[in-house]
Amino acid sequence: MLKHFDHLTIVVRDIQRARVFFGVLGFKEATSVIISGEPFATYMGVPNIKADHITLVLENVSPRTEIQLLHYQEPNPVPDPNIRDLHKIGMNHICFAVDDIEAEVAKLRANGFKTRNEIMDFHSRKLVFIDGPEGITVELAEWRHDDRARSLKVARPPLRLGPAVSVRIVLDVAGCSAKPCASAKILSA
Repeated sequence: MLKHFDHLTIVVRDIQRARVFFGVLGFKEATSVIISGEPFATYMGVPNIKADHITLVLENVSPRTEIQLLHYQEPNPVPDPNIRDLHKIGMNHICFAVDDIEAEVAKLRANGFKTRNEIMDFHSRKLVFIDGPEGITVELAEWRHDDRARSLKVARPPLRLGPAVSVRIVLDVAGCSAKPCASAKILSA
């Protein structure tokens, strides 16, 4: 059974620019090593691999969220001419939830990064695409708290406990923070 998202690895040519981009979003460098030869060549399926491997960690979140940057020294990385095309098959984009989308966009723009579109409202969120390192698409999402709370309420049909007894349980996770929480009400049916 899956537990949670662990990391995303991005192959980059400009490692410093990628560090700055994710640094603006709140990631801090945790480790930086060079991976080379075996067992990495076999594991990655890249003969003669030699690459900088930098692990960036988003601070003060649970569970741990990592972006791993891979900067090949050998062999030369293979460019993807269609990386910005969101209608291609395969990886499309990564999205991070934020508290204040306008503030995050302002910080990114102040550091020379560009949005791909204007902020839009969709499915109880404000959304925007950002041009990320090497042309990857990074999305930011700000949930509207009142709409998210409404969308997280779950009502189950009445439980029949016998011929004369039934109950209705409503689970409400409105106002929950990052830790698991919920309140349940048992209502007579």
